[in-house]
Amino acid sequence: MAILGIGGVQLGPVKNTAELPPPDAAMAAEWLGVSRVIPVHYPPGDSAPEDLRRELAARGSRVELVTLEFGETWTQKDSLSATSRQRVRHIA
Repeated sequence: MAILGIGGVQLGPVKNTAELPPPDAAMAAEWLGVSRVIPVHYPPGDSAPEDLRRELAARGSRVELVTLEFGETWTQKDSLSATSRQRVRHIA
């Protein structure tokens, strides 16, 4: 599991450039050898999560993208088999 910043925050005329663009985030997820990625630090309505999903698919990656809405949480259930894993979502 990796939590990757993919968006950057626009604060006036300055944009935080410490985040990864979606192609770099896809590469990082593969290098890290994770099975899931939760993207963070993108503004609501931004295309960055979908861009990352497309980039992972284009690379033939098996990394699952888990996107969360504001206030949503996600719990990974490791005790389930790979075919039975399910997301448990709780809206705060």
